[in-house]
Amino acid sequence: MSHDTAGDISHQTNSLEQLPHRPPIADDQHHVVVPSIAVNELEKVRVGHQEDPDLPQERIDIVKKTLEDGEADEIARAEMPFFENSPYEEVRAAVRSTDDPTIVANTVRAWVLGMIMVTIGSGSNMFLSMRSSAINFSALFVQLVVYSIGCLWAKVMPTRVFRTLGVDWSLNRGPFNIKEHVVITLMSNVSIGYAYSTDALIALAGKPFYNIDMGWGFQLLFTLSSQLIGIALAGIFRRFLIWPSSMIWPSQFANTSLFYALHDHRKSDASQTDGWVTSRYRYFFYVAMGMFVYYWIPGVLWQGLSVFAWVTWIMPDNVVVNQLFGGFTGLSLIPITFD
Repeated sequence: MSHDTAGDISHQTNSLEQLPHRPPIADDQHHVVVPSIAVNELEKVRVGHQEDPDLPQERIDIVKKTLEDGEADEIARAEMPFFENSPYEEVRAAVRSTDDPTIVANTVRAWVLGMIMVTIGSGSNMFLSMRSSAINFSALFVQLVVYSIGCLWAKVMPTRVFRTLGVDWSLNRGPFNIKEHVVITLMSNVSIGYAYSTDALIALAGKPFYNIDMGWGFQLLFTLSSQLIGIALAGIFRRFLIWPSSMIWPSQFANTSLFYALHDHRKSDASQTDGWVTSRYRYFFYVAMGMFVYYWIPGVLWQGLSVFAWVTWIMPDNVVVNQLFGGFTGLSLIPITFD
């Protein structure tokens, strides 16, 4: 059983010695399950997911009924969906439950590109945040850019293996893989947004405000302390916000799906996709090119599509209508957009 599945509820169940002894059983796929352990794990599922709003109630009802009946075959069948994979359909669609141990993540390429993207990404966002119309580079932008750079690195850099202090390393260990991609994106995501402390530092140093120069030493330590406090709090609360499997964080599914789309070039299995054979990689680029072409219409040619306030066309000189339905001049009570 994975640590993520058990979460923090492992201490809320009885010990194995307190459970009745039953002989081992096997499900339809010959997966051997010790009934006492299966009962124990199902009890953890019941306790950990009984207030879970993201899990269908019928799943919880099945677990409760199985625990009440105590049938060995039912216990095995009820346990499998929770421990062989995620019980959430959204997670199963976006995150795979298998791992390839032959793929290496700790490479020179990952460290070099990660440090470069951290420096450029955070520095650019901090500098451009000073503009009256700020420009922001998100982690998704870094994720796309790094893929191109990583693939280029794999083609042009030498594959020679060096040995330093007994450790073999190379500038190019083969094709740019998904684990390196994830590591670089995570490194960039930590610092892609400028620190909140910079707002206070700007207010202190700004002439229209306090006009107090505290020196670069104070600025550095103030920024580091505030950032490290946030990272420390994140580490403390991961026990409650990350480890339990009920904490699914749907906003991350777009990133995980994009990772698989960029690195999995295999065609889809037509028997499982209603005849669809186009790979995720090819489909992603079809959609990306379509978005690029279409954006020129609402972004440049007809910007009125961004705020489609068609009601104001009927009575363009009516002040009340513009106040109620105007996109830029009113409340925009019918917010239709085509961008």
